Amino acid sequence: MFPLVDGGCRASHNFLQLLLSGGHDVKNITVSTHKHPFNREAFPQDLYNNIQPVNVFIDTSLKAHSALLSLIKGASYNFERFNDQKWTNLIMNELSTNHFDVIIFDGLYSSGPLTDLKEKFSGKIFLRAHNVEYKIWSQLSEHSRNPFKKWYYKSLSRQLKRVEQEVFSSVEGILAITSLDEKTIVSEFAVKQTISIPFTQPEVNPKKDYSSCNLFHLGSMNWEPNIEAVRILITDIYPKVRKSLPSLKLKIAGSNMDVKEIDDPENGVIAVGFIKDLENWYQSEGIFVSPIQSGSGVRIKILEALNHGIPVVTTRKGALGIPDEGQLLIAESNDEIVEKVIDLSSNESLRKELGQKAAQFIRDHYSVEQTSNRLNTFLNGR
Repeated sequence: MFPLVDGGCRASHNFLQLLLSGGHDVKNITVSTHKHPFNREAFPQDLYNNIQPVNVFIDTSLKAHSALLSLIKGASYNFERFNDQKWTNLIMNELSTNHFDVIIFDGLYSSGPLTDLKEKFSGKIFLRAHNVEYKIWSQLSEHSRNPFKKWYYKSLSRQLKRVEQEVFSSVEGILAITSLDEKTIVSEFAVKQTISIPFTQPEVNPKKDYSSCNLFHLGSMNWEPNIEAVRILITDIYPKVRKSLPSLKLKIAGSNMDVKEIDDPENGVIAVGFIKDLENWYQSEGIFVSPIQSGSGVRIKILEALNHGIPVVTTRKGALGIPDEGQLLIAESNDEIVEKVIDLSSNESLRKELGQKAAQFIRDHYSVEQTSNRLNTFLNGR
């Protein structure tokens, strides 16, 4: 989980904090990968002391031979990469030396040991669903122009849906990250009970200076929907905006980025890579543009930007799971994104009005205390 390299890590950290806020004793059993390393020094000391994390590393790097075998067998390679015996052994060892009332798998891909666990554990088992995973690949298939990718993504989607059905029906309940995902899970899968537990936001000092009219995008570049969004932003949206506002700059930030490939200062595109201090970075930036075309769950970076009072322009998919109360601008097409960005970039008072509305929206809907109480009631079965 630490370092917080992407939205998934931030979501896991957020959920742990929510459990601790509810007064639970928490033990963090975690798996790390090349993309999501485990760094003891990166943990805040008080958090480390409270959750006493234990970790095992597994190699989830793409292996063509294994992927082909999974495809032939009709198995989900996305899921199988994480289904490592070392991960199962770690969980079973912790189960033999600790007492747990409840176990929560954080994300579908962590649930490989579920079958073995149910044989030994008599308490309640839940799953925290960051997304409806099969939908991500289904949407990527729809958007792909490459016939092979279209077919392959569709196959991955079908395989993942079978895995989700099996896992969802085997646990006590599903904790979705948005009410929209909760509705999808209830309507499409056999589940015992569900609840939506949003990505809560801490109180921060929202943005005060709205003089910057430049654009930025923030997202991890090891996730296909973000890669797709950045491509659209650089090749279609930004060039059209720049025709009207030639001095406008576009910054692309996020982890797992090939800075040299994206960086193009001559044409106004600046690749900044991973941002360590987002709190300060948000204060100096202008307009968050996120032309997300696929995915489920919620865009955590958009919620964080809203919390900091950042004006946001995105798509229906980008705003997925976020109630629309006028706190961000939602566009139906790339050209509409261009229009809204030009309007915002040309009007500081409009940027300030939207940013202040965004910060107030987060305070009204994503408080830790309200969400923690709902989570406690659900886990306790009341």
